[in-house]
Amino acid sequence: MPCAFLSCASLSCSSLPCSSIIRQSKKGEVTASPFLVEVRNENIIKTAVIKNRIDYLSMKERLIDLLICPTCLPQEKSLTPDVFERMDEDIIKGELKCQGCGLRYPIKEGIASLLPHTHKQQVHSSQYEDSLMISSYLWSHYADILDDVEASQAYVKWAALISNNPGPSLDIGCAVGRMTFEMGMKSDYAIGIDRSEGLIRMARMLMLNRELEFTLLKEGKLMENRFIHIPEIWKNKNVEFIIGDAHNLPFASNTFSTIASLNIIDKIALPISHLKEINRIAMNQGTQFLFSDPFSWSPEVTDEINWLGGKTEGPFAGEGLDNLLQILRGKNNYFYPSWQIEDKGHILWKIRKHQNLFEIINSSFIKARR
Repeated sequence: MPCAFLSCASLSCSSLPCSSIIRQSKKGEVTASPFLVEVRNENIIKTAVIKNRIDYLSMKERLIDLLICPTCLPQEKSLTPDVFERMDEDIIKGELKCQGCGLRYPIKEGIASLLPHTHKQQVHSSQYEDSLMISSYLWSHYADILDDVEASQAYVKWAALISNNPGPSLDIGCAVGRMTFEMGMKSDYAIGIDRSEGLIRMARMLMLNRELEFTLLKEGKLMENRFIHIPEIWKNKNVEFIIGDAHNLPFASNTFSTIASLNIIDKIALPISHLKEINRIAMNQGTQFLFSDPFSWSPEVTDEINWLGGKTEGPFAGEGLDNLLQILRGKNNYFYPSWQIEDKGHILWKIRKHQNLFEIINSSFIKARR
């Protein structure tokens, strides 16, 4: 069976069989040999096993019933698919058209991009598209399954806070997808959403192929290759990843029974808008919510007036963790129905810069239910 699309924008293999290694050099040469796809892009290597199943490369069509137009919010307008290429019930290439404003959102190589078309949307930093930044995220998410002696157990600990819960789950700011995979084992279906196309592509490569080779910075210009193979218990067919914005989540109200928002609220322009969106898409009952953040506020990212803590004056004076607890409990009706706090504390999270430089982050978590 010929493979029409791959989850990498720089590579098309329509003329090559799926049971081939396709190698593209920096000059663009392509060669083939059995069973793997390898794409080199500057300092990062992406490797994928393609097994005769083109539907792995497509957006799962069952997602469409959950989606709405992010630009029309707070009105919730449904999206209609215009399919250019499909396999069974999955979409490989097409568009999602809003029945309200008429805007079209592309689906390319199985990735739906549902960023709002508004002047108020956050300007996305290009740092999250940088190959070294992406490889740093891959290490941070998966170093423990690489048996790296420097790995933290942050994602294991966050995942342990999530209980089995029927219904769909959402990982907001999913980056390269570790928490989404964890949530997929404890819910009917898990969706990861992030603004970064580069991060989403890596998450989907792991979803599609269950393995990924990437290049990690050692020192200066010295690099080393690492290989991720995700555990068999992770249900890769039970997850999907899309591009979207935390301020304008492209999902209908009262949709998700499990929601995670990890380490992003101090990285967005309007944190309270993000919390209001979580309240909108969460089911009114039988829902669990995991929040975690170091509250590392920065005026370059978030205007001080919009900080949810770290100030001596205003409605959110004091520490961010205390303010979030009050918000979840119903302060100012940002969350209604309110949430019951099940647990709170801190989890150490580690980011790798190179083999001799790590950043240790003390992320404050809240586990809540309603």
